Parts: sequence; C-alpha cells; structure tokens
Amino acid sequence: GIAPDAVSYNLALQVCARLGDASGAALWLQRRAHAGHPACVISYTAAIAASARSGDTAGAERLVREMTAQGVAPDPICFNVAVDSFAKRGQVDVAISWLDGMRRYRLQPDDRTYNAIIRGFAHRGDATEATRWLDRMREGRLS
Repeated sequence: GIAPDAVSYNLALQVCARLGDASGAALWLQRRAHAGHPACVISYTAAIAASARSGDTAGAERLVREMTAQGVAPDPICFNVAVDSFAKRGQVDVAISWLDGMRRYRLQPDDRTYNAIIRGFAHRGDATEATRWLDRMREGRLS
C-alpha cells in the first residue's frame, strides 16, 4: 500500500478538530510520530482545536506545553482556535485566559481573538462586557 504522508495525518487531525474529538486527535498525533512524521504547528493546532471544542481545557494546555517542549513554536492561530472554541462553548473566562496566555509566548491577540471573546459575551447576553472588550480591542490597536 501507500504510506500516509504528513499531510495525510494532518487531514485526519483536522477531522478530529471539526468533530471535537480530543482522543482521536491524540491518537493521530501518536500515529504520525510513530510513522516518522514529527508533529508540526498545523498538527498541534488541530489537536488543540479538538481539545478546546470538546471542552478539555487541561488537554489543550498540555498540548501547548508539549509542542513547545518538542521545539514547535505556537502561533496566534493555535491560540485563536482555543479562544474561539471556548468562547463558543460559553467558557468565556477560559477563552480570556488563553488570550492572556498568548502574551506569555510573545504573541499579540488580533481581531479574531477579540471578536471571539466579544461574541462569547454577546451570546451570554452581556452587552456591557462585550462593549468593554470592544473598547479593549480598539485601545490595543492604538498602542
């Protein structure tokens, strides 16, 4: 047969991300590594998304630690998928902690990061907090 390549494994990981299948993503990361294809930022982003979409905060955080230990630098997309997923689940406080985590890696939140948090508060019906975060987003652009 034909051996899967890195792209094949990433596609499987992206399916897990869409389904919020954290255990499936962990399995595909493991299979990828055993096949001689070390995980890349795209692989880890998909696995983080799967964990976040399933509500597994600890799993998503563990994946960021694991990727940095493996020498894979997280990028804003890694954090944005987690912020967006947690905000959509109504876990806006967790989403905000991920925004704060970006700064520990010297990454800057962008419009997508702030919009996810604003949308999370809007879905809660909390116009005051949504407006406050919109103001924070505007202030961030000025500095």
